Amino acid sequence: MTDAASEVVLKQQVPEHEVTKPNIIFEIIKKVNSNNKEWQENRALQERQQKITAKLSEKFPTRESLVDYLANYCLTRQREHVQFAKKKHFSAKKLSASTVAVGELFEKLVGAENDVFDIYSEINGIAKQEKSEEQRHREIVFIDVLTHPERHGFPTIEYFNIPDIPFIVTWQRDHLALKAVAEVKSGKHLDARAYQQLLPFGIRNSIKITLERLNSLKPEDARRRGLDGFGVGKEMYMLKNFDHLVVLCRDMNTDDKEELIERKGFSDPEEFYEFKKMLEGRHRESKVTLVKSSISRDELTAIFSSIVSDIVKKYKETSPQIR
Repeated sequence: MTDAASEVVLKQQVPEHEVTKPNIIFEIIKKVNSNNKEWQENRALQERQQKITAKLSEKFPTRESLVDYLANYCLTRQREHVQFAKKKHFSAKKLSASTVAVGELFEKLVGAENDVFDIYSEINGIAKQEKSEEQRHREIVFIDVLTHPERHGFPTIEYFNIPDIPFIVTWQRDHLALKAVAEVKSGKHLDARAYQQLLPFGIRNSIKITLERLNSLKPEDARRRGLDGFGVGKEMYMLKNFDHLVVLCRDMNTDDKEELIERKGFSDPEEFYEFKKMLEGRHRESKVTLVKSSISRDELTAIFSSIVSDIVKKYKETSPQIR
């Protein structure tokens, strides 16, 4: 891979015998594309989407399980926002359940795509790396420490500086190496918040802090915190050519970087043009790769429309009152 950011459309073929039987989510995708000739003729994309939606259905076997998860996710985000507002002494706002939930739904779809195809390996043209159960466990623990440091006795890191998907490999004996992270964005544009996340002191900094915390643990301290497999002698590293993927909907136009960026929210024009430089691959400290997922905005909207009313209803019944 070059240092320049690259827009990558995922095109891996799925063998015919591996195609999963149709599922409810894929049936929604089919319906959306009933008059889409390009989609109808793209058998490889259809097969890929079948695999992705089947993988998602493994985690959420029923409509109700997906609704419950997304409603509870919105509730958790609202509570985090209220706590953050109290800590920073500003008035909390009522979050839009539909906005939060559709973003999380897309993240789960991309996560399923990554589980099946290993996005990082795919865009770099290398074979998918199978992971042992121990490695998967250590990845989960690492993300939990990054996301919820207080659970493990560490001070909290600002919750908006957390990556959506980590790409971790085993490297040299017992050490783990973080080679990339991905941010999943379902919107039409990348905003000032995305800019802040991609800056060197954004998500990268949160990761560095977490690595320093884990790598400094003595064995007995690691065990006490429930972090066996981490600490002195089992250090985890961030690779020198660490990459930051930004995964977008399939039909996003990534050719015009200025059009891709939402202009409002930046403190000054210099920030806008620095963000543009990142997306073009010309930023020295923030390597960014734009990736298109296998799900379009129309497909995402259709899937979400089939469950949004129940998500919002359940969320309203359980969400905290904002004073």
